[in-house]
Amino acid sequence: MAFQRHVPARYDSVSIAAVTVLAMLVVTLLAGLLVPIYSDEITWRMMIARGALDGGVDRALSDQCGRETALVAPFFMQPVRHLSVWIAVNFPDPRAVRISGVALTLVWVAIFWRLTRFLDADLRAAGRTIGLSLLGLGVLPFLLVWGRPERPLLIVYTLLLFVALKARTGRDPTPRLQAVWWALVTIALGLIALSYHPKSIAFAPIALVAAALSSRGRSTRPARIVAVVVLLLCTQVASRYWAQRFACPADAGLTAMLARENIASKIDRQAPLASAQVLAQSVVPWRYVKLAAPSADFSYMSDWLPTVGFSPALNVVWRTASRILVALWKKKSLSRDGCAPRAFR
Repeated sequence: MAFQRHVPARYDSVSIAAVTVLAMLVVTLLAGLLVPIYSDEITWRMMIARGALDGGVDRALSDQCGRETALVAPFFMQPVRHLSVWIAVNFPDPRAVRISGVALTLVWVAIFWRLTRFLDADLRAAGRTIGLSLLGLGVLPFLLVWGRPERPLLIVYTLLLFVALKARTGRDPTPRLQAVWWALVTIALGLIALSYHPKSIAFAPIALVAAALSSRGRSTRPARIVAVVVLLLCTQVASRYWAQRFACPADAGLTAMLARENIASKIDRQAPLASAQVLAQSVVPWRYVKLAAPSADFSYMSDWLPTVGFSPALNVVWRTASRILVALWKKKSLSRDGCAPRAFR
């Protein structure tokens, strides 16, 4: 009896589910055009685009930080700076921020769909269904459309994964010229990421691994080694730039707040253990689940702000009044529903 190779059905239930989830996610992202503009989106647009308009000098957004925070971006960040200036000058309408956020997210979804082709045929549809379903949880689609630097970073790191996986699919050594080309691609993508946001310092290993795996064969090692060394040097320069950019020596309270949130600052201050701890806390998902889950430990979203201007007595009065108002609001809103849990009645 001849052996018959099993060919998976093209339109099985899982494949149909993947296409359905994709369509639903795209519709939800398009609905994200109605999401109001977040002030942080405008802030980041100013931070990246104003430098070239201010004589090539990046300035702090807060005057109280002092003149020491005005600095020139490294040379490899200049292409992104000039591109940002061109976009800001030619598309000044704030609605362009939201449109660009939606467009970049749709581009990333298309790249992710293409990236899943590296999975086995039996797992491809399931991977697409699970991945796109996770992106559609809760209000996450409306956060993905924010026009913040995370959108370019997400696209860049996905493309880097694409380069690394593409090089590892074949068995034959990569030709030298092709290896040089892919090494240049990984360098360019890594520099784009370093130009947009200090988070690129924490995620620099993705670019380094992609550069190391961008081709196959012993003859391609020089190109890969050069790519890794260039990215390492540029990452070091970028870490110092972002640390100085977020420094605020003239305001101790703002400096402490930025230090808690900016891992690049901790690296620059020679605190690798503290940096590793901040990074580990950022990648553990349970911390975010705990923040979103109902809890008896009431906290304010503004707790990250420096505590200034309120005496301890006024703080107690303010928090007590807020707790009473929130409890009354919950009781009134839940009493309308006869199915309210007993604990809330």
